[in-house]
Amino acid sequence: MACTVNKKAFCVLEFAKTESIVTVQRRFRTMYRREPSTDKTIREWYMKFQQSGCALRNEETGRGHRLRLSSVCEKRLSGALRSQHIEHL
Repeated sequence: MACTVNKKAFCVLEFAKTESIVTVQRRFRTMYRREPSTDKTIREWYMKFQQSGCALRNEETGRGHRLRLSSVCEKRLSGALRSQHIEHL
C-alpha cells in the first residue's frame, strides 16, 4: 500500500503511544477507512524513526538532502504531535 506522509506519521505516533501493531492497524482502519500497512512495515517505519528521527524516504521530502530531510521531518512531527496533543514520545 502506498502511504502518505500523514498516514506514516499516524502509524509511527500510534505505535509509540500504544506499542501494539494490532491497535495501530485498528485505529488506522477506523480513521482512514483503508487497509493499513503490514506489521513489518509499521515496525520498519518506527525503527527508522527511532534511529534517525525521521520515518520518510529521501524522495518523499523533495530533493533528498540530509539537512532538508531532518527539518521536514521535524516540522511534520511537531505538527502531528500538536494535533494529537502529545508532548513527548
